[in-house]
Parts: sequence; C-alpha cells; structure tokens
Amino acid sequence: MSIIQAKSIMRTPITMPDGAGEVHRAVFQHTLDTAINTTDILEIGALPATCKIVGSRLEATGIAGTTNLTVGFMSGDYGSTDAARTSGSELFNAVAANTTPSLGLAAAAGLTVSDKHRSIGVKVSANEAAGAKTIYVEIDYIA
Repeated sequence: MSIIQAKSIMRTPITMPDGAGEVHRAVFQHTLDTAINTTDILEIGALPATCKIVGSRLEATGIAGTTNLTVGFMSGDYGSTDAARTSGSELFNAVAANTTPSLGLAAAAGLTVSDKHRSIGVKVSANEAAGAKTIYVEIDYIA
C-alpha cells in the first residue's frame, strides 16, 4: 500500500477563505502517470481547516466504467506519506468511474468540521495502469 500524491499537494498552498459564509470552490485533478492499485490511496487535495463542504462532484476520464471510486477524508497529516494513513468514504462510496455523481447539501450537512487541514483521498476498486486517465474532485466549501 502506498500514498500517491497529486502533483499539487506539495506545490500549491492551501488557500483559506477570507469571508464567513462565502462559498469557495476547489477543483483537484490527477492524471495517472503511475499505476494505482486497490491498496493505494491517491491524496488529491485538501479541505482547509475550519471549513465545511457544502457540495462536491466527482468525474473520471479514461478509467474503466467497471472501476468504482471511493472519495473521503484521509487520516493523518496533510501531505504525509505515512503508509498507515487511511481514507474514508464521506464524499462518494464506490461510485462507477463512468458516472458523474454529486454530493448535495443534505448529504454535506452531516460532514464534520476540523481545526486541521483535511486531505481528500481517492481509492479505486480495480488496479489501473498509468495512462491518459484523469480523476477530478470538485468541492464547494464555506468558512
């Protein structure tokens, strides 16, 4: 098992919103330049500390429709490559890669807020070889 980090993880600072109640959007993407296996976690982005997700969308291109994607918050510290980290299913649980699911307000209402930046992880149900395959996760959040 390994943590695969999107290129933006260590290059892009986490932007904190400057106004309470304003909706902010972050779009994370990762092209599979290396294979991802069922035991791996792709750390694709982060939710800033003290922010709450109010919506999310998932899209994948080039990945087999029989592969399911699970997206949620990761344990451990943002940017850590500790192999003991896990990833949940708070945003999307085992959705087909050839669909474009959305997380609406009602589902987002149950998500908790943290005083730390929270990594967003993606897991796959089938091994995927490197290639022209891209995973996109979009989050809308408020401070």
